[in-house]
Parts: sequence; structure tokens; C-alpha cells
Amino acid sequence: MMNKQGISTVVATSLIILITIAAVAIIWTAIIPMIRNNAPASDACMGVTANIQIVSACVNDSTGEVKVRVKQLDTEANITGLQLLVYNANNQGFNSNAAITGLAKNLEADATATTNANFINGTKIEVAPIVKDGELSKTCTPTAKVTLIDCA
Repeated sequence: MMNKQGISTVVATSLIILITIAAVAIIWTAIIPMIRNNAPASDACMGVTANIQIVSACVNDSTGEVKVRVKQLDTEANITGLQLLVYNANNQGFNSNAAITGLAKNLEADATATTNANFINGTKIEVAPIVKDGELSKTCTPTAKVTLIDCA
């Protein structure tokens, strides 16, 4: 008979389990900090954009002033402002932040932006709510585009 030496089945299985646990622990320590750093910002915008409705929007083609009336439908998010994204006929987008006051559930509020001359000849607009999450402000995804009319 030949004299063979080898690792027993119990020892081999134990080594595989220990290597797997070590690999999971290493990956876990790398992934968890990324999740913790990104999760609070995404939670702040959860459902906010879907609950903002553009009631009316117009642009003054001589001054570039954009006036938007929005309504918050079904959320109590701490919306501190709006980012107005105005598109021209070539679908080029220009943005500006607008302060907003008086926005609460089922109430309408006005936002006006006058800071961007590129708003002249704007054809469409979308708004992105800016929410406050603790000390940070986060710009959420924009609403659907709405056609701009000329302010009378």
C-alpha cells in the first residue's frame, strides 16, 4: 500500500467556510460606507418629484423672466426652493434656482427666476424640487416638461 497524506474532509470544509466568511467581511466593510453616504440623500427626495405639479408657467421674452406656479399634492417634504430648467426650441436646457415660499400640501405657490437671459425664447420648462435633509440641500429629479406660454 501506498502511504498517502491529505487533508481530511472536515478540515477542507472548515477552510472553505472560513475563506468565504473572510471574503464577505472584506466586501461588507467596503460596501457599507458607500451605502451610508448615499442613502440619506436619496431618501430626502423619495416621492417628492411625483407630488409636485406645475400649475402654470410663462416666460417674458423681452426680459427672460420666468414665472412658475406649482402645487404640492401629497407630501410634507421640506422643499426650500426649485431649480427651473428651461429649454429652447433646439432642446438646449438652461437652469436657475428660484426661491419659493408658501408651498404646503394642496396649496399653490409661486416661483420666479430672473437670473438667466438664456430663458428668452424658452419653449418648455421642468422644475426640480430642492429639499432640505438635515443640514444638506439636495436637488431632486425634475418633473415632466411643460410647454411655456408667453406672460401677458
